[in-house]
Amino acid sequence: MFSFFKPTKPPAPKASDDDIKGAALYLRVSKLRSVKLEFFQGLLGLTDEVTQRIDESFQGFATCNRLEVDAFCASIITTAVIATDLPESETSEIVDIYLGLWSETAAKNYPCASEATLKTRMDALLLEYSRMILRAWGESPLQTMADDSVAMNLVRNVDRLANVQREEAKQTVTAVTFKAAIGEAIRITANLVEEGRTA
Repeated sequence: MFSFFKPTKPPAPKASDDDIKGAALYLRVSKLRSVKLEFFQGLLGLTDEVTQRIDESFQGFATCNRLEVDAFCASIITTAVIATDLPESETSEIVDIYLGLWSETAAKNYPCASEATLKTRMDALLLEYSRMILRAWGESPLQTMADDSVAMNLVRNVDRLANVQREEAKQTVTAVTFKAAIGEAIRITANLVEEGRTA
């Protein structure tokens, strides 16, 4: 028998939040001329490496605020991006995309903080840390170990925010670790930029 009722189509699956974010990210990155998606993947991998290196200096402190340490590591990566020869017209957008990706991941690791809160926090930290990070990188090894060096002040600032107290001798060791991590981050970030140009 002929039916006047047309078979109903199953409803189209709704796009998930991850799908929407992924599409928005792809659109933002596709508008950039200096870097591609692989650059941001490289930055996230570098973030893990730097975080692992810096984290070793905060082992054994029961009161340590890990989120502050992770945020400092992200500040190192962001400063490394700023220190490259990327065009100024795109640097702000590249930094914003990276911090968005970092905040999204951090929010999953620290459910007490939202992506928006973390992004705002990172913007504030950059104002505090970025210049110090670059100056610490430019110090000689001998300067780094001085009590009034930029690297030592950087250690004290991060320790304060992370609720950590360490002996002065260990502050010196940590300052050397910070400087090495900063130098490595700047070197690898510059390489990522160059690789993108030759790809």
